[in-house]
Amino acid sequence: MAAPVKHSAAEYRAHKAVICIESRFFHKAFTGNFKEASDNIIELHHDPADHFESLLKYICTNNYDRELIEKLARNNATAMITEAIGIYIVTDKYQFDTVPDLTLQHVKAVPLGSKDQQKNATLLSAALQRHYSARSGTGTVMGNRFVAIILESQQDFTNSKAFD
Repeated sequence: MAAPVKHSAAEYRAHKAVICIESRFFHKAFTGNFKEASDNIIELHHDPADHFESLLKYICTNNYDRELIEKLARNNATAMITEAIGIYIVTDKYQFDTVPDLTLQHVKAVPLGSKDQQKNATLLSAALQRHYSARSGTGTVMGNRFVAIILESQQDFTNSKAFD
């Protein structure tokens, strides 16, 4: 059964069984003692439409659209990493388990290990600001990835001749 999902100004139709299997949030909303269970419609607000659409597209087609993110980012590495993190935030919010792994892989693919320290710092700063502006906790998978990047770059520095 297809269930309408209203997000801001757009309305999407998705198979209820598919989104309920993939998301604990939607499962609880459509099967629990909530208005959405009897109305068979769910209204969502406050998330960027592109991020939500990417999430829904992945859930319904099993295709994580990296090209869409690259198009939204317009070949800008900072925008690319913040777009991927934005999708991660939406998937985490609605408790989807598989998509965060894909967004994490996308973030890992952004070249944060280049020799240009200023570029690395700019990208990492943008990523941290985007991630922690929407997250209140620590110890998330994405947050741990950032810690690993920082520790790797610190290790590179301490192993360099500049440290001697």
